[in-house]
Amino acid sequence: MKTLFGKAFVLIMLIVALSIGVMSVRSTIGERLSYREEALDSVTASLPRDQRIAGLVLVQTYTERYLAIEDVTDAAGKRSRRQVTREQTHDYIVLPESLDVTGSLMPDQRRIGLFRIMAYQFDGHLKGSLRVPGATDLPRTRSDSQIVAMARPRLMLTLSDTRGLREVKIAVDGKDLAVKPGEGLGEAASLQTTVPDEALKSGTLSFDTTLVIGGTGRFNLVPLAQQNRMAISSPWAHPSFIGDFLPVERNIRQTGFDALWQTSSLATSAGRVWLNAVQRASEERGVRDAADTFSVQLVEPVDIYSLADRATKYAFMFIMLTLGIFMIYELMKQMRVHAIQYLLVGAAQLIFFLLLLALSEHIGFATAYLAATVACVGLIGYYIAAVLKSAWRGTGFAALLALLYGALYGILQSEQNALLLGSTLVFVVLAAVMIATRRTDWHALTHIELPRRPARRAPAAEPASTPE
Repeated sequence: MKTLFGKAFVLIMLIVALSIGVMSVRSTIGERLSYREEALDSVTASLPRDQRIAGLVLVQTYTERYLAIEDVTDAAGKRSRRQVTREQTHDYIVLPESLDVTGSLMPDQRRIGLFRIMAYQFDGHLKGSLRVPGATDLPRTRSDSQIVAMARPRLMLTLSDTRGLREVKIAVDGKDLAVKPGEGLGEAASLQTTVPDEALKSGTLSFDTTLVIGGTGRFNLVPLAQQNRMAISSPWAHPSFIGDFLPVERNIRQTGFDALWQTSSLATSAGRVWLNAVQRASEERGVRDAADTFSVQLVEPVDIYSLADRATKYAFMFIMLTLGIFMIYELMKQMRVHAIQYLLVGAAQLIFFLLLLALSEHIGFATAYLAATVACVGLIGYYIAAVLKSAWRGTGFAALLALLYGALYGILQSEQNALLLGSTLVFVVLAAVMIATRRTDWHALTHIELPRRPARRAPAAEPASTPE
């Protein structure tokens, strides 16, 4: 069938077949993404994960003694009630009155094969003050009990993953103290130091902790103090501010970012939630992570797999537009184009998305998009010039394709306006087709046969010779 309806039917069948190819490309993107996740998991298993810092806090260990009436049984089996002395040892945790965190978050990219891991190193200071509790401040099991022993207070800093720890110094009132591993606060790990006697006389401790720690994923700080402040700077220009509190001030530049968080105990229950988890000695991660945090993450500016997947969502529209315009041009110019030639043009467009994925893993998304566009547009333009027997027609078709691919790149780079830009692109293309064909007699085209190639004539037979 050579009429318009016949060509349209063939075109629809080709688009359906090419759509199956698009689904195959999207499946390939999913497989590559799963390979990346497996590779990242294998690497991050040996790297520190999200870092979650809480502290410093003061831990006061004390012993409480009291008299209790209990039932006792002697050797003869006789039961009686006697007064006995009991002792219990407790850890009383004092949260800081103020906490001021300043530092830099330096990107530390790691690579495994084709995949990159965004790690970081935090280099900063945790400054603040703590009130030293007296004997009357310590909670008791019974009102008539007595405090019979108080150990020297300890300062403790809890970390979610000490594998990333590279340097730590704790100074109290300007004097450096010895730091050692600590246990018993319900977190994954902790560091502690004993407060010297001379620092306890004033009743208030001023601390300054120097901390250098690495991690992957999020950097989190639990705002335990009554007044909390965290100022972070970084040369990485692509932060993701997450967590329960967004920065009150932030400045994102091409050369990096600065961010400032502030909150008080009136606005967050982080201290209470964290204390409850510690006092229950809970090892459930969900309980510990229930506390509010100041959080930031360094992210890749371009996720090539997300962008490639978003690009394939427009593949069906691009193939349909290209083949549809090709068919209209064929009918209007009364030219002869075979279905195989339609299929080859559509296949070249399909290969564009596969090239985009493969190249972006090696040379970045922007460069890969340019290279794939030049390759496929050049190939299609050269092929169509031969099919339509005109270099100008091939060049014009290639220019149209280049314009469409340029519009697609703009859509991919503007995620928030993708729907608006995509709808506008479809409208503009439709409007251009309608304007270009406004004078076309479609009724005539549905009945006019496309020109056939003239049949090769058989050579005329030589006239028979007549005898003289």
